[in-house]
Amino acid sequence: MGYGFEAVAFLLAAQVFEGGSQQRWLRWTFRATGLSTLVVFIDPLFRLPVPLVVADGALGLILLSAAPLLLANLWRREIKSSSLRPD
Repeated sequence: MGYGFEAVAFLLAAQVFEGGSQQRWLRWTFRATGLSTLVVFIDPLFRLPVPLVVADGALGLILLSAAPLLLANLWRREIKSSSLRPD
């Protein structure tokens, strides 16, 4: 059940990013992560082919590594460009 909530959270959080190219990358990364997580959620309910689950696991590994890195990079750029940066 936790993977279902995680999938919904990623899919809904993807809607926040609407700006330039970096936010577009984040939006698509979050959407792909949400869809990838749905496969993990559905697999125990309806047995999926093993190659599909393994490929989804590899894709999930890449996406779950890329999403926080892209988000951290976006936040760092926002802090540098804002007047609210810490001294």
